[in-house]
Amino acid sequence: MSTERNAMIQFLFCNGFKQKDICLMLASKGHKISDRHLRRLLKLLGLRRRSPQRPLREIREAVQSEMRHWSPDQGIRAMLKRVRDVRGVRPCYRTDVAEIMRDVDASGLQRRSPGKKKIQRRNYYSSGPNDTWHIDGNDKLKFFGMWVHLCIDGFSRRVLWLKVGTSNRKQRFVARYYFDVVVELGGCPRLIRSDRGKENLLVGEMQTAFHVRQLGDQAWQCFRMGTSVHNQASF
Repeated sequence: MSTERNAMIQFLFCNGFKQKDICLMLASKGHKISDRHLRRLLKLLGLRRRSPQRPLREIREAVQSEMRHWSPDQGIRAMLKRVRDVRGVRPCYRTDVAEIMRDVDASGLQRRSPGKKKIQRRNYYSSGPNDTWHIDGNDKLKFFGMWVHLCIDGFSRRVLWLKVGTSNRKQRFVARYYFDVVVELGGCPRLIRSDRGKENLLVGEMQTAFHVRQLGDQAWQCFRMGTSVHNQASF
């Protein structure tokens, strides 16, 4: 039975069937084996998909040629794709490209290592009080029916409002928080920084309207939207 099974495995493997399909076809013939057992049998029979002969010289030449026009931020995976798909060098494996790049660009690999990819914290600068206000909302308590909205002054870190309400997704709610503080302080900031949430659009329109007389067509620059994580860095 093992001879018949091995012959069937060799026939299916040489005809390009995948290991999963081979197991299913063997099971249909009464030879039920696991994927792990099949891999063991393939190894014993000397059946391998990959050719042991790899054009290392052509791979090295392709890598060196690509390195001349290479971005310093690109790594092994991108180089492997270039060598395979653009240069057409096959068979080519990741280990081959990694070893060659380690010889050719050792400093680049070290610079791109996971330990070197830490985001550099930048210094935050503000010209003075009421120069920049940062606004943001928090939904972590929405399970309890509470939505938090916050605004701070970037220079003094003064909390201008910290409101808990039934929503921080409604534009009129956030606009009311903003308007009340403007009335209380008797003025508005030079710049407001927020994320791209729709709840901040009405605040942006009000902020722009307050600066139209002074800035004219450039009043839109007094309201800036960006990613929330960058805005939270100021908090």
